[in-house]
Amino acid sequence: MAARSKVSIAILALCVLSSPHPHALIINLTQPQDLVTWTFVNELLTLQASGDLGPDRVVERPHVLYNSANEQWVMWMHIDDAAYGEARAGVATSSAANGICGDYDYL
Repeated sequence: MAARSKVSIAILALCVLSSPHPHALIINLTQPQDLVTWTFVNELLTLQASGDLGPDRVVERPHVLYNSANEQWVMWMHIDDAAYGEARAGVATSSAANGICGDYDYL
């Protein structure tokens, strides 16, 4: 159990998932160099033409964990319509080979 806690803390300390603008559907990964200077790493999810990641959708509070059983990074997030009437969870995965910074496929 202690090993998992150390890994989770390391991930949180090294990476921040964020959206650059409240109306833009992009989930970015950034890493701090010194907790003051942050470096862009990758767009993990971007706006799609339709569906959960489509226009007029809310995607927020992404979280990422590593699933060692299937060797994938798993991101889950809050998915909703613009009126916050759905309150659903969304899931995306990335292979271990890509690492936490790789591209994610929305399921």
